[in-house]
Amino acid sequence: MYKVKNIVGKLGHQESSQSQGKSVLKDPIRSDSEVASLAERSSESPKLLKGESVNSLSAIEVRANVDLHGKEFSNRCPDFEDVRNVPFASTVLGKGFMAFPSENSYTKFRQNKRRLDCLNDTQAVGFPFLHAVSLNLFKSLIHGKAPVMKIHRFALVDTSRDEDWAVNYKEDEHCQLLASNGDLRVYKLTFCEIFQHIESKTSHVEYRLVFRIDNRPTRNLFCLKMLGHILHSDCDTRVDDLALRWYGVSGLASSFGASKFDLRVLDDNIPSFLDYLTDKEYSDARKKVPNSRHVAKLPIWATYSDESSTVIPKNRTLKHANFKINEMSHCSESLRDIPWDTLILTSMCMLLHDIESKKEKATSHRYSTLGLALAV
Repeated sequence: MYKVKNIVGKLGHQESSQSQGKSVLKDPIRSDSEVASLAERSSESPKLLKGESVNSLSAIEVRANVDLHGKEFSNRCPDFEDVRNVPFASTVLGKGFMAFPSENSYTKFRQNKRRLDCLNDTQAVGFPFLHAVSLNLFKSLIHGKAPVMKIHRFALVDTSRDEDWAVNYKEDEHCQLLASNGDLRVYKLTFCEIFQHIESKTSHVEYRLVFRIDNRPTRNLFCLKMLGHILHSDCDTRVDDLALRWYGVSGLASSFGASKFDLRVLDDNIPSFLDYLTDKEYSDARKKVPNSRHVAKLPIWATYSDESSTVIPKNRTLKHANFKINEMSHCSESLRDIPWDTLILTSMCMLLHDIESKKEKATSHRYSTLGLALAV
């Protein structure tokens, strides 16, 4: 495994109070614009080349390797330490579905009768960390400015350690206080809005994910992109300088959805869909690296499967899938210490899950009428 020693930069006092886990994602570009992107970092900190010296904050180590067939490659997959098992689940007669930080947290949620207005422990076990709701797809296709999905984040805040909490978590339409216990508070925040654009000339499908760091009044947004295809499988994205591919997702126009897919870390010589305007340009770029490894042989960051989905509700809840994601430090079972990588990549996976689950497949379970808990 190849080490990426990047650790997320501090996002104000929030991260210092919440002890965010290790992350490949560096300090996002905080902006008031929805087009703010991590790609804009290039003007400040150019992409590192092999053997280039770097500072202590964000060192990247790229090693040349040879696979079993004698092909040389370089890959910057992070050096993972633990695996987080994220259940996707919903409650009966609600909207959308939730992502829980662990199976234990999902079990505790059911034992608590799906209540999100009680904080009974300092770890906030029993709370989901993300909640996704599909929006009006037809309106998005017609107007182009309406999101296809909105995702909320549940954040545990220690007000005794975050002197700016009153500003960063000011209650309004984007921030709601759900539960409190002494200095600890659980907020539900607008976290991500996802916009879809289909380019008719190239059949490319672009997803623009606009993230909010918390609820601070200014410099609170950053944006990432995913690029797929109407006809072809797979979907590419990039986190900082790491090119990633959601390998195994179906094309948007496919009638059959995928029950399993992976998030793979691309070798440095493998082209990404994000860098080319047309299929021909991408195909030509692939031909220039004939000895590149097949995507199926690349390192796995995360895996998705709906094999554990349930049909009969238990405690008025249904499980839809499991998303297992590697992390660079020990995984917690609660809202504490969830890295930014996990927050962002889980958001992407929730979008893909929503798309795939609406298509025909052998283990298809619908959840369009199922959703969040009583207290939300």
